[in-house]
Amino acid sequence: MHHQPFFSVEVVRAWDETAELRAITVELRAIAAHHQAAGQVLRLRLPTAPALGEAHFALANASFEPATLLCKRGSPLGDALIKHAAPGERVEVTAPLGAGFPVKHARDRDVLLFASGAGIAPIRALLQTLVHDRSSYGKLALYYGQRRETHFAYSREQAHWKNNNVDVVLCCSQPSGVWNGERGYVQEVAQRHLFSSIALNATSRAVAFLCGTHNMVRDVRATLAATGMPANQVFLNY
Repeated sequence: MHHQPFFSVEVVRAWDETAELRAITVELRAIAAHHQAAGQVLRLRLPTAPALGEAHFALANASFEPATLLCKRGSPLGDALIKHAAPGERVEVTAPLGAGFPVKHARDRDVLLFASGAGIAPIRALLQTLVHDRSSYGKLALYYGQRRETHFAYSREQAHWKNNNVDVVLCCSQPSGVWNGERGYVQEVAQRHLFSSIALNATSRAVAFLCGTHNMVRDVRATLAATGMPANQVFLNY
């Protein structure tokens, strides 16, 4: 995976999704044929700052029109990318890597989605895939965690998800006093809910897709196993 060639691509647009997450749209039509599934990632580097190395960025949308990445502030490469990525500037990326999420396993089943932090990017791409063909899937639930209530990306899209019968559960681990949603990490909220929104008396028919911190993935996997979901019905994007 690390030996893929890099391509120079143009930044088309950039905007703040939140104070800590910046969305960057890049022109990837030249390598669009390599895009196979929601959840695939690119390796990205800055030609003007080679010493900062490379990093993986998941594609945040299901298609290449446009191709959007979600960049978190706080790392040297992330901060440099955010500063550099103005429209017209160029970055270097590989073709999409990895198999992505095996969405075929979700057909005709209930689907649980779990995301924390910037892990919402590939989960958003998967959501777009599922909602586009909504009648092919059963109940959909998204558990999405951030530290503060102002950190949730894609807030403008949540109404669209809900209108397509997605149960959106926002999990805030360090909320202010005005937060009326769920409190705690994704894995804590999921464990409390016992996935009642998906009626897990049929857990063996449900599938789950996860992207986020190591602790979140580990703990959600354990909770799903405790509810009876087979391990081979829990999927990551790598």
